[in-house]
Amino acid sequence: MKNSLVFFLCLTFLFFASPFVFATNILSNTLTNTVDGDNLFKLIGKSKTDPLVRDFLNKLGMKDESLSSNFIWTYPSNGIRIGFYKGDIIDKIMLYDNTYSVNDKKFEAYSSKLPKNLTWRDTKSSTIVKLGIPSKDNANYMEYNNLPVEVVFYYTGSRIKSRLRGILLRFKNCISGDCEDGEGVYVERDGSRYEGEWKDGKRHGKGSLVYTNGVTKKGFWENGNYKGQDFFESNGLYDLLGKHKDSEEVKSASSRQKKGYQQIHLAYDHFQYVFNNNKLRFYFNDYGYLYKVAVNKSGFGEVSHPLTEKVTPYSDQNYVAYIMGSPYKKYNYRTGSTWLYKDKKFDLRIRFTKNGIMDGIDVTVNDEDILVNAEQGTCKTGNCKDGFGELISESGRYIGKFKDGKFDGQGTMYYASGGYYKGSFSEGMRDGRGTYIWSDNSKYIGNWKNNQKHGVGSMHYQNKSRYEGQWYQDQRHGKGSMYYPNGEHYIGDWSYNSQTGKGTLYKTNGERQTGIWQNGRLKSAL
Repeated sequence: MKNSLVFFLCLTFLFFASPFVFATNILSNTLTNTVDGDNLFKLIGKSKTDPLVRDFLNKLGMKDESLSSNFIWTYPSNGIRIGFYKGDIIDKIMLYDNTYSVNDKKFEAYSSKLPKNLTWRDTKSSTIVKLGIPSKDNANYMEYNNLPVEVVFYYTGSRIKSRLRGILLRFKNCISGDCEDGEGVYVERDGSRYEGEWKDGKRHGKGSLVYTNGVTKKGFWENGNYKGQDFFESNGLYDLLGKHKDSEEVKSASSRQKKGYQQIHLAYDHFQYVFNNNKLRFYFNDYGYLYKVAVNKSGFGEVSHPLTEKVTPYSDQNYVAYIMGSPYKKYNYRTGSTWLYKDKKFDLRIRFTKNGIMDGIDVTVNDEDILVNAEQGTCKTGNCKDGFGELISESGRYIGKFKDGKFDGQGTMYYASGGYYKGSFSEGMRDGRGTYIWSDNSKYIGNWKNNQKHGVGSMHYQNKSRYEGQWYQDQRHGKGSMYYPNGEHYIGDWSYNSQTGKGTLYKTNGERQTGIWQNGRLKSAL
């Protein structure tokens, strides 16, 4: 009777206790499933206060204080170590097999489920079968960067059959792209995020950095340092003028275009950076600095400028005059016209079609002082302050006289663009009489002022044509003679590069056209 009663009581206890035991097992299994295997990835980047992290740490039990610090918690009996960023955010997790020890304290193997369904029996070869080719394969470890976090698998040796002995899970900063040499997205442990260009593992080029408080730095970077706002999203056309063609600003401006830019060697050693669909053109002077930006009407949406914000590519002359006022000068051609405006240190030229519809904008530097001085370089020999010396710079090589650190007197400048000038300088500029020979064999012999052909001189062009006469600010202006490759020649008045005024065209058949010319066309015969 007594034995029967004991049996009955035990049976009753099991009947009522089994739901509790069953529920406990479910809870235990649920907890295990949330923190083992691939779910370990979810712990990386989370704070100690996160519920998932708290549950995981509670499951591990007491850490070994002798092997732990504020930044590393060690659990030898569980085969795991946890690293914290700033003592709070999980930065890395290391799982070990039973061959690892620290300070002679042997670790037990991590016995729960491993990431990616691996086991301690896996080898380098079986890992590759399961996960594919690693991002990096070294002697005794393989690294995979295509997982939610960076994962490094360590092995007992370098052979393909070497057995797995450790797994490192660590915070993945570069979440997409190439954060070494290319374009990539990089997230800091504090949550700040950079999207843009990289070089040698540093922010370099165009990009944007967004801090956790919402503050954003958007623009150009150099060797990890912020250099300023994006040309196309800040002040517009003026920002690049005066920059060197090899500067990060110019390179980044061009790389935004779908096909980048093409560098074309033009007559007189000027360079064009021609953008896709011919939207933009950048012109560089002999020293390699940007002096002119040309925007066609198809490129209005690419730049920020007060004019492009107020007018459309299809505005007519009446509307432009209403917005801009009267130009200080107008030029009329067979194919259209150009209106000139002054805007501080810049000349603004608005181009129109022959129907009077706006066709584009040119912005040109009219003050050489905003361009970087060519004298900035290294004095190779002599006295480059006040005397005779040789100076090497990114603009080229100068041999000649100096005064107050500037080219002054007789000298020769071999430009980086390919040509050279031999003659007189004043305060760093071509000034006086001199000869310029470009790399295309074009040649000018005559007077100069402020780096421009100015006064009397002769220009021998690549196409075998020749002009002899007066110049004004780099343009044929005044009295002059033009000899064309076909044998014809014109003698008479010029105005801003076109035959305007009284003149005679001598044709190859002996015919003469004498009269009043305007914009290169005979208006009335004499």
